[in-house]
Amino acid sequence: MTRPDDETKRSFARVEVTLPVRVRKIDPVEAQKLAERLELEPSYTERLSADLANRRGGESSWERLAILTMLEKIEKLEKGLETIAGSLGVSLGEPGTWIEGETVSLSGSGMGLRLAQRLEEDTLVEVEITLLGETTGTVRLLGRIIILVNPDGQELPVGRFHLGISFETFNKEDREAIVHYTFRLQRAQIREMREDEL
Repeated sequence: MTRPDDETKRSFARVEVTLPVRVRKIDPVEAQKLAERLELEPSYTERLSADLANRRGGESSWERLAILTMLEKIEKLEKGLETIAGSLGVSLGEPGTWIEGETVSLSGSGMGLRLAQRLEEDTLVEVEITLLGETTGTVRLLGRIIILVNPDGQELPVGRFHLGISFETFNKEDREAIVHYTFRLQRAQIREMREDEL
């Protein structure tokens, strides 16, 4: 488990990127349990779509594809159940409801995101980010709201909030997955800029 210090936070590349993200408000006791869980095991989970594997000519075994496809379907079912339970006011055992949003920027120490719900500064949140690419993966970590910008109807649609989240606690392997992802994006963006200049 890692807690980034101020010097470490400044050393990460920040890229502008739109990715699916979910956050869930948690209390300090839950935050401690999450931190302990992250210390024991990384949360990064790879998801490879069957379409992509077929286009690659079957690099992956059919068993792996079947398992990953089932995991994707289970995840969709869980999200559907959470939505239904939320609209009925029924608890599924989790104290906080997941709030769907999208990233604006991402680095190894934090991210900017847009949500349809207001969360106050200094709120602890569990964060799940979906890293899109040839191989899509999800990663979970503990974060803290450090910036809240109210919607003004011009820059952001009414009812959307721009938040800044500082990553408080994460597994070292999870952070490495995020850092590798952001560096890959940064290299691709630099390549595109150079091509546009030519």
